[in-house]
Amino acid sequence: MPPPTPAPAGGSVDSAITAIVQDMARRPALPTPEEIYDILMAQIDPELVSKEIASIEARHTEESPAQTAARRDRYDKAFVRYDKALEEFSVACTTYARQMQRELLSSLEEIVREDEGNTLQSLESSMMTPA
Repeated sequence: MPPPTPAPAGGSVDSAITAIVQDMARRPALPTPEEIYDILMAQIDPELVSKEIASIEARHTEESPAQTAARRDRYDKAFVRYDKALEEFSVACTTYARQMQRELLSSLEEIVREDEGNTLQSLESSMMTPA
């Protein structure tokens, strides 16, 4: 599967959600959970995207206990924001899916109405034509 279209750099979580939903509409398959996580978290704290997690501690070996505590507090806040963004994303996906469902059902109903209209016209024509 191709990588997701990244949200604009320096954008908001809302723009990331919009980018994911728009990207989903263009893709043959859904983004993976890791792709969704990375797109959302990159807007909140790029240090916490999946490819950075393994090297976090190595990058901060020289920090003081106070700096470590401050960083962990920042991470805690980032994950609270992430949870909110994920909830918003879920709502956006559900809204988008329901909208698509309504549009497809409406199109199907139109096709059925046209088909029924054509059938009625054909019946009326055959009844009007002398045998």
